[in-house]
Amino acid sequence: MSDKAVVIMFDNQSAAYDAAYALKDAESDDADFHVEAGTMIAKDGKGNIEFLKEKDRPLWGTITGTLVGALVGLIGGPAGSVAGAVVGATAGIGGDAVSGAIDEDFVSAVTADLYPGTTAIIMEVEEDSTAAIDAIAARFNGRVRRQVVD
Repeated sequence: MSDKAVVIMFDNQSAAYDAAYALKDAESDDADFHVEAGTMIAKDGKGNIEFLKEKDRPLWGTITGTLVGALVGLIGGPAGSVAGAVVGATAGIGGDAVSGAIDEDFVSAVTADLYPGTTAIIMEVEEDSTAAIDAIAARFNGRVRRQVVD
């Protein structure tokens, strides 16, 4: 399995929640992928990035890994950098090193797809095949971006 940054963007929060629950169910049933860390964010009408409230997060807890935090920081611009740094710091690894491992083209593509009103699932995933995550994203009309980060 290889480590990947996976971002799935949805046009509405309902689809993102449904996909997150489906991912959680599939992860427990399927050995093709394992989520190391994950969170859900939303981009509001003004372009601000916000983490969804804890009670609304069907994913993997409140603490995300450094990769996820760094990616949120890169996507979110100045406001996202603060949120990403706080989240990434919880893993105890230098965010600068991880940020350097994330390709600028990947960040640009995700940023372009994450327009106001969009909700995204951001995960650090080990996966043997992209099929399971891609199928779930497609079922809920999500747009998938991924990058190998090993």
